[in-house]
Amino acid sequence: MLERLRRVVITTSPTLAQVLWFGLAPAVFAILLRELLNPALGDRAPYVTVFPALLVAALWGGRWAGLICLVLTGAATAWLFVPPRYSFLLKTDDLASLVAFVGSGGVIVLVSLILRRALRDLTLARERETLLVHELQHRVKNNLAIVQSLASQTARTSQRLEDFLPAFNERLMALARVHNLLLESHHRGVELRALAEASLAPYVDGDRRVLIEGGPACVSAESAVSVALALHELATNAVKYGALSDAHGRVRLSWTSRDPRHPDEALLEWTEHDGPRVAEPSRTGFGSRLLKLGVDSSSRGRVVFDLKPNGLTWRAPVRLLNA
Repeated sequence: MLERLRRVVITTSPTLAQVLWFGLAPAVFAILLRELLNPALGDRAPYVTVFPALLVAALWGGRWAGLICLVLTGAATAWLFVPPRYSFLLKTDDLASLVAFVGSGGVIVLVSLILRRALRDLTLARERETLLVHELQHRVKNNLAIVQSLASQTARTSQRLEDFLPAFNERLMALARVHNLLLESHHRGVELRALAEASLAPYVDGDRRVLIEGGPACVSAESAVSVALALHELATNAVKYGALSDAHGRVRLSWTSRDPRHPDEALLEWTEHDGPRVAEPSRTGFGSRLLKLGVDSSSRGRVVFDLKPNGLTWRAPVRLLNA
């Protein structure tokens, strides 16, 4: 019951039933209690039980419930407890008392509304804090899992410690750059162009042989990590062995979202031209496996990883955010 009342308090717009209930119930209770005390009080303090009722009505039901309670209790008290009873023939002093009651009751309603807003804001702030803590725990676990996977996969494909450390550090830095973008967007998603430029900057910053093309597109936080790691692997391979290892080589990164069969996706494409002759690697490393898997679970089976003699072509769909 208390939890239901608390939920009513933090409701910005109470329903009509809630307004009527919290306007009528405290008023009826206050009048019945005053009638019970009437043998002891008589004509004294006719409004004594009404003020707590006003506080409760406005606090739980809002301003309209408070005003309903104020009107009902004022009229009922004047009818029942101000002599002569069962009459609205008020003396001057009684009329002044009624006016004073209405004024002080209005102040109580106003104070109750301020308390109600403060209670609602406090409750919502606590709920947001709890949600943020849970979200932080979830993201920390995810990040640790990603780092653990990067370390495991890099170690599995590295023959020496000297090979492991640079590759692992570069992948961690790629992950860090993505998280910087996510922090700037408050983890709501990342613009694909900003993600591509940040991912490729350490390798090809200012290099006119690299062309980035694509319209406005935003990817989710989860997809952003996968896209950044894939672009990191593509850029690293291009600098070491592919088109960017040669003065005449060129790279084009583009994305389009024109496929009517998948309107919520963009097709990400990496194409290398005029580089040194490319041969199929003798062993499959972590980067190759990552690229062949794609950047989204829904892209399995639709990834193109083609090592042509004049350069690598890689295409993979990426799910867009709020497409």
